[in-house]
Amino acid sequence: MSTTRRWISFLMVFLVGLAGFINMFKCAPLMPALLGSDLGFTPDTIGWMMSMFGIIGAILAFPAGIFINKFGLKVTLVTSIACSAAGSILGAMSPSAIMLLATRVLEGAGVGFAGVAGSVAVTRLLPAKRQGFGQALNIDTFPLGTLLAMNVAPMLLAAGGGSWQTPWWTFGIFAAVCLVLVVLFFKLPEDEPASEEAKRAHGDAAAAPMGKPKWVPIVLFAVTFALYATVQGGAVSTFYPTYLQQVMGLDVQASGSITSISSLIVLFVSPFAGAFADKVGHRKLFVGIGCLVMAIGMPVAFAGNMVLVWVFSVALGLVMCVVPPNVYAMVPPLAGNPKSIVFAMALLGVAQNVGTALGSALMGPLSATSWSLAATVLAVLAAVAGVASLVARTK
Repeated sequence: MSTTRRWISFLMVFLVGLAGFINMFKCAPLMPALLGSDLGFTPDTIGWMMSMFGIIGAILAFPAGIFINKFGLKVTLVTSIACSAAGSILGAMSPSAIMLLATRVLEGAGVGFAGVAGSVAVTRLLPAKRQGFGQALNIDTFPLGTLLAMNVAPMLLAAGGGSWQTPWWTFGIFAAVCLVLVVLFFKLPEDEPASEEAKRAHGDAAAAPMGKPKWVPIVLFAVTFALYATVQGGAVSTFYPTYLQQVMGLDVQASGSITSISSLIVLFVSPFAGAFADKVGHRKLFVGIGCLVMAIGMPVAFAGNMVLVWVFSVALGLVMCVVPPNVYAMVPPLAGNPKSIVFAMALLGVAQNVGTALGSALMGPLSATSWSLAATVLAVLAAVAGVASLVARTK
């Protein structure tokens, strides 16, 4: 299979993740609008708009691995993007909070399948020396999806006369178009045995049929990733626009744009950071330092100062450049063989989605009580994530 054909297939994987994350985060800048609608949301229930994603993603992560092994990557990717499209379109027609949350289950299924299938697809399409770069590009679907959702959703809200349904219809149609493209253009290499693909992706240890997985460090990195997702994905990415609107007095568009600054940084810097890590190693150190920097940044983020808001947004972007790509690049070699790679990636999917669900569910009541209290709790969780990653043994 030619290099060009591999990268076309990689682009299809990218579109699946992008559509999923756009639909995941489209509600973040629209939380006040949803609260003010006649759907029936309250401050205690609005967080479930994101938590629902995490719960379903966590439930489906391991089944997604089984689904991949049984039906293949292409069917899994098609299923993922179909869930994103159908969930958003049905959501636009929801008459109540309960019905809208039900459609978020379907959208969450799309992200749950995409998270596992996308990372596994990278191991099949790209060689070992490009894994950090490839995983970083694949993970860029998260910041790019966030960036687009934070900036485009408020525009669509305004264009629709304040109707929250407009972003739902628009992003649902976008996912449907991506579905057609994936069906037409995604293709896996068929010219290499599975063992050779595994060897090309991860080296001799991954190709060895009896390679023994190192589950203790894998679990520690999963814990790290869960706590990272709790802070970054579940709490900050979801509720920071609300903080900026309620405390700093910004409007919907400005709060979404500032929150997306970190995603903009990741979008352009993350691939270079991944390539740099491929060259110099020390992935574990990057992950640990990144989580500790995020812990320090939590009090800064919620200090009530616009200069510090900008400082935090830039710092968070740099953290997002180093933590997820290096976690995803470290785990496959630790898994030891192709089947364990799928299982380990599913474990990371569970970790990410549990963290997202936990962060969204906790942040609602915490922020209603005190933004300072929320910042303290998030700082502790990020610090624990940093420690967990640094104590994991990778050799």
